[in-house]
Amino acid sequence: MDFSPLSGNPPHVKHELVVRVFLSPFRVEHVETPEHGEQPNYKDGIIPGHFKEHEIHYILGLLEEYHKDSNNNRLQKWPDSKWIQFRSILKLKVEQIWNVLWARPSEGMENVWMRYLAATKGYKSSVVPSLKLDLNLKLVNLPSEADVRILCLNTTTRFRSRMSLSWVQGGSFGILDWYDIYTYEYEGNIINCDAAHEFGHYLGFSHVAANIEGNPYPAIGAKPGDTEEYGITEHQRGNVMGMGTRVEPWNAAPWLRHIQRHFSGPEKPKFVAYVQNHH
Repeated sequence: MDFSPLSGNPPHVKHELVVRVFLSPFRVEHVETPEHGEQPNYKDGIIPGHFKEHEIHYILGLLEEYHKDSNNNRLQKWPDSKWIQFRSILKLKVEQIWNVLWARPSEGMENVWMRYLAATKGYKSSVVPSLKLDLNLKLVNLPSEADVRILCLNTTTRFRSRMSLSWVQGGSFGILDWYDIYTYEYEGNIINCDAAHEFGHYLGFSHVAANIEGNPYPAIGAKPGDTEEYGITEHQRGNVMGMGTRVEPWNAAPWLRHIQRHFSGPEKPKFVAYVQNHH
């Protein structure tokens, strides 16, 4: 995707990562009501064609685990008004949390960036424009149009949601519940939003302290799923890929990688990310 036209004062260029999202409601009315102690037939609640067989198998395991965990854990039918509300708030909340990232040319790269803008945008000012890095969730109507397909649950209690990476073969899929679109307090002073966290996984991020190469806060010895992966310190846990909603400059990596595809030849400007929060 190309850079947007220059706008604003001081001038800046917007660079969007557009993620096409298909939301599929779980159909409780199609799930057979079990006798006491039996498992519901959850597969009937998944609309045929929206998910692949291996994805359905994985999802069914999560739903059965949720059902067994507590007698209070139940799935409910989506009222029309609540479904519409879920769709709109999901997009609004995720974009609101992520869209605080900006970038400027690295030191010594300003002239390369200005020459590019002069050649492609006719830019003639001496002011060096910044880059606004945005995430745009585009809700689509067909699963075949989507980059990621999400099964959406209207639950009585919080469900542990999931999202696969964007480069998963055959397309990405996830599972979210009604509670995921809202912020809530964790540990008294950390504000969390599960939907924003899950879309971070889609963008390619592991948990903030996962023991992998390139992670800013590796928890040495932590195994996948360990609490330590979500952060050792309060600052780490406050990141969107920990247990919070704070976005930091290192979270701009997907945009900065994507930007480099626009430049060819020997002159490729490098950029440094920063956060400018307007909300």
